[in-house]
Amino acid sequence: MDGYVSRLKGNNPAASQAVADNFGPGKYDYGSIFSGLVKPFGLRDNDAVDALTAYLVLGYMIVNDVRDDQTVTPALVRGVRTQFGPLLAQNAKLTAAGVAGQVGEELKLQTVIVQGGWQSAIREGALPAYRQGIGAQFKAKWGLDFAALTLTGKGFAPK
Repeated sequence: MDGYVSRLKGNNPAASQAVADNFGPGKYDYGSIFSGLVKPFGLRDNDAVDALTAYLVLGYMIVNDVRDDQTVTPALVRGVRTQFGPLLAQNAKLTAAGVAGQVGEELKLQTVIVQGGWQSAIREGALPAYRQGIGAQFKAKWGLDFAALTLTGKGFAPK
């Protein structure tokens, strides 16, 4: 948590403070929230690949305005896990002791933050702007244009 908040502070001090205020010691337990989000899809809460999978699927759901959890099945989620799991396994930086765990924890936290933002955007009538912002974020950081992709049993595929 401290490392994530510290890195975020350099780019976005307000967001850094909001994360610390909401998820710091004695605040919301992002691990429990994450566990509740991923359990129905057969993902584990202590696996970096599962955390990446959850984060990517959530981004896809937001950008494509998929609000019905029944639309995204465990089989579709497994397809994304199968598609992206090897990328983490082949990343030499992640093989260092503790690095995969740290990455997994940060992905869990980011998933919870993005999901909370999505729910707030729905409540506040700000969903179009939020969807656009999340879409831009995934394009910039991950090179994924979720608006041009569909979710299949083999992961993401062009529409």
